[in-house]
Amino acid sequence: MKAIIGIGIPGSGKTTLLRPLAREQGLAYVNRDDIREEITGDPTNHTKEPAVNRLMYQRIQEALKHKGVVVDATHSKVRDRKEIVRFSREHGAREVIGYWVRPPLEIAQQRNMGRPRQVREEVLQTMANRLKLNPPVLDEGFDEIIEVT
Repeated sequence: MKAIIGIGIPGSGKTTLLRPLAREQGLAYVNRDDIREEITGDPTNHTKEPAVNRLMYQRIQEALKHKGVVVDATHSKVRDRKEIVRFSREHGAREVIGYWVRPPLEIAQQRNMGRPRQVREEVLQTMANRLKLNPPVLDEGFDEIIEVT
């Protein structure tokens, strides 16, 4: 089984890349914003994160029983990346690939401004800084990290 883990700030193009990739490779697609929308009716509503996390991990676990998974979330924190890699391996992923989508910050900011649901600039900047200071590395448990600029 394969797990593909998306990494990148809002507006980077993760979903544009990962959703079709899941279809092409016959993998389940799990997106935190989609789950937030299911639970709260609003993909930007973060008031139910424990429920969002439970459902996300349930779906990952189920997908790894059958066909593999693409997980679409920012994963800007090292601990979040390590946790998703560990969980994926514990539930059957033999291969874990990070897809780090990293256009120039200005492009992600422009895309964010053009979205119907914008992420606040300070949140976007915080995530960008986190990834700059602690970029994804193989030591986090990935078999491969593919950078998409």
